[in-house]
Amino acid sequence: MFLKSLTIKGFKSFADATSLVMEPGVTVVVGPNGSGKSNVVDAISWVLGATAPSAVRSQKMDD
Repeated sequence: MFLKSLTIKGFKSFADATSLVMEPGVTVVVGPNGSGKSNVVDAISWVLGATAPSAVRSQKMDD
């Protein structure tokens, strides 16, 4: 599976719609502490079917 793009809205620190376009090859997400880098990975995990809140670093799945 390859991700071409990802749009996150209303998930954790992404209140507004944020789109990421991923080019072929390696994609790296960089930024300062607290900017939402881990939340990008959590969003991908959630959309792929993570069912345990701990899988997306949360207390409950509707946080």
